[in-house]
Amino acid sequence: MALSNERQPDVASPSFPRIRHAPQPPGFLRPAVALLTLLIVLAAACSTLGGRPEAADEHFDAGFELSGRHAWTAAIARFDAAIDLDPDFALAYDYRARAQLELGNFDAAIADASRAIDLWERRLPDRRLHSILTGVYETRAVAHESLGNFDSAARDAERSREFD
Repeated sequence: MALSNERQPDVASPSFPRIRHAPQPPGFLRPAVALLTLLIVLAAACSTLGGRPEAADEHFDAGFELSGRHAWTAAIARFDAAIDLDPDFALAYDYRARAQLELGNFDAAIADASRAIDLWERRLPDRRLHSILTGVYETRAVAHESLGNFDSAARDAERSREFD
């Protein structure tokens, strides 16, 4: 068969069906869609990793929604409840750290971020999956900086860039 520069007819066959691409969201929504997809995957992965009680997931979901409305104190209470039911719920520690940071509870934010990092690193030995640690290290870096712990803040900021 001779090669040609002419465009071949756009014909689908049973062995090569025409592929239709799903419409893409507008550019400004793509990061939000990607983040939502990541959170759904993480939530599913977390719930299958430890056989977490369903109530823990419900408390986390409520805390996540409250965080979105900047109701930090109420969100922390729901993350507390999730952690009480599952002390190894890394995502709950991660988001509780973020809420603590928003309220200026820097020591609590550092403690929660440290626990989340420890849990994520034990559960996700594949470094390709460590990209989820970027936000946790950033949270801890900001908390350290707010307390004047500039060396610790610089170390955590550097670690967060490793996973970008």
